[in-house]
Amino acid sequence: PGLTANNSVSFTSNGDKASGRVAYSNLNTKGIIDFTDQKQNTINASVTLTPNSRITTTANITYLRKESVNLPDNGYSWADIFGWLQRDYPTQYAKDLFYEKGNADYIFKADNPFYNLRNLSSFFRDRMYGNVNATYSITDWLSLTARGGIDFYNEYRKNITQSGTVNNINRQRGGQFNETQIFTKEINADLLLNYDKTFGDVRVNGIVGANYRNDSYKSMYMSAPDLTVPDLYTISNVKGNPSVSNYTSEYETNSVYFSANGSYKDFLFLGVTGRNDWSSTLPAENRSYFYPSVSLGLSLTDAFSLESEFLSYVKLRGSWAKVGGDTGPYQLSRTYSASSYNSISMFSPTSTMPPVGLMPEETTSFEIGTDMRLWKDRISLDFTYYNQTTVNQILSVATSSTTGYRSMRLNAGEISNNGVELMLNGAILQNPSGISWDMTLNWAKNKSMVNTLYGDLDSYVISGGFGGAKTLGIPGEEWGVIWGLPFVRNDAGAIVVDERGIPKTTSDGAKLGTVTPDWTGGLNNRFSYKNAYLSFLIDARMGGDIFSCTAWHSYPTGSYEVTVKDNVRETGLIVDGVFEDGTKNDV
Repeated sequence: PGLTANNSVSFTSNGDKASGRVAYSNLNTKGIIDFTDQKQNTINASVTLTPNSRITTTANITYLRKESVNLPDNGYSWADIFGWLQRDYPTQYAKDLFYEKGNADYIFKADNPFYNLRNLSSFFRDRMYGNVNATYSITDWLSLTARGGIDFYNEYRKNITQSGTVNNINRQRGGQFNETQIFTKEINADLLLNYDKTFGDVRVNGIVGANYRNDSYKSMYMSAPDLTVPDLYTISNVKGNPSVSNYTSEYETNSVYFSANGSYKDFLFLGVTGRNDWSSTLPAENRSYFYPSVSLGLSLTDAFSLESEFLSYVKLRGSWAKVGGDTGPYQLSRTYSASSYNSISMFSPTSTMPPVGLMPEETTSFEIGTDMRLWKDRISLDFTYYNQTTVNQILSVATSSTTGYRSMRLNAGEISNNGVELMLNGAILQNPSGISWDMTLNWAKNKSMVNTLYGDLDSYVISGGFGGAKTLGIPGEEWGVIWGLPFVRNDAGAIVVDERGIPKTTSDGAKLGTVTPDWTGGLNNRFSYKNAYLSFLIDARMGGDIFSCTAWHSYPTGSYEVTVKDNVRETGLIVDGVFEDGTKNDV
């Protein structure tokens, strides 16, 4: 059985002008699967200094060490220890076979899962992050804040494939391994002027600030496809030349921003924000982009004294906002990747055409809603309607190979979303010394439409391709059209089969469905008795379609019950369909 143990200790000191805290925690996880234990050690220290009434300084730093000797693989992989376990014999049988005969290939093209557990995948991560914050109170309503933070980690991975493993080239090699070293760093710095003042019934507060952010990433990868001495996983033992590659990226933004909020008698609220970013990943002429927002709220119960035994609170709210977005680093120029062949250096260009005049993405949203509470807050209702449009989406779309590229990156899309969200809370029973019962109901409906794509582009591949199906964005259609090859049907709607009794599919693709549900909802109930609690949640997703890869695999392999007739698997299943001449299928 698995086991997780978490131990921690902390020391705290408080004084008139200084306080501090130091803490240590140790997290040990013993996996349910052998050889998959994980460890994590964390040290944190923080200090607050207040030398006088105007200056406050805080600082904290955290160091974290995380390690695992063997994180198991998953998904559709030869090394997945679960994917190749069989249903027709106990797991213990595979374990006994391993200890008796080693990695005998009892499963088609797959290793005994207990052998794969010896293909260790080491993982170590050293992470450190912290920040410093200093505030100077100029007056009782105006202050200046400077803050800076850094977050970086160094990560090491080593994946071992023993000799005798199926995917180690028919088991003829002496084993293989690869190592990856990753270093990331994020730096953030802000300078803020804070304002908060009351003028009679009016309160105004806000900030004006500037931000600097820098993200960097470095990685080095080494792969050894064969070893001279079997299962000795060192670089000096590599047969031939190891494959080595590295990657470096850096991203930077500079920003100025403001936020202003005002209220009148605590029933009328107004908020205005604005931000301008300068991004290093956009062309110089489009590098600067501004996005504002405005919000308004009105408490009807406070403004017009509507509060009663029945009505506790009613508020109307609305907002409008624009948000900008950039792209990843190194998308603007033609880049090359280095490699070698027979000790000859080669440089290969990227397969994506660099964009010309790339502009930032822009999302405009509008939202209105109401908050209502009834019967002394025992029932509350939250309703929201929203409408959102995103233009200048930055996409990578396929292009003709005659251009010398496989794809090109450009501003290629406009998509809109609109919908409603509803949440209802009710305190059904309230008894502090007995049983209490709270219920929350939420419901949402969203419609997402692809309005336009680039030029005469008629579709954009969002994901897929596995099993012959893919998810597309098609102008004029809802986002997430499932596209694939449907069955051929005759005029009567019957499935047409070939001479083997296998259903025919069309040569051209067609719309099979849409991934977007008609609506989603949930019901949560929470019961309490003194200090004991019990809750359960029901989630609903109604409408929408999926393409099941599980079903795609299970039908041809006879794993689904529907593929077995009269509990006899060997005779197969006769598909309910007709031949080309209209006669009923009998094979």
